[in-house]
Amino acid sequence: MNRIDQSSFYWKLSFGKRSEEELYNVSSDPECMKNLAADPGFNPLKQELRVLLLQNLREQEDPRILGNGDIFDKYPYSSEAVRDFYNRYMKGEISRKSAGWVDSTDFEE
Repeated sequence: MNRIDQSSFYWKLSFGKRSEEELYNVSSDPECMKNLAADPGFNPLKQELRVLLLQNLREQEDPRILGNGDIFDKYPYSSEAVRDFYNRYMKGEISRKSAGWVDSTDFEE
């Protein structure tokens, strides 16, 4: 795997969109690399965990359960100057110096 492919691979692991469901055996897979959610043998456990999750979210009055989940899409999470930095950097639209927070040790030469 070349350096750019490897960089993209790790970027997606860290920041990419996740599967809708994830289930890991942290005892045998502490790095959580093998998602077991698609295995039908885990359906009873997934259902049990889903019920517990929804119960906890209702008790905590989570906006997603109350029908206001879009509020999370409206919070500003970074300045426009650094929004989507990695993709814009990879396209050559911005430099690492222009971000202001990127350290030279964040990148391999």
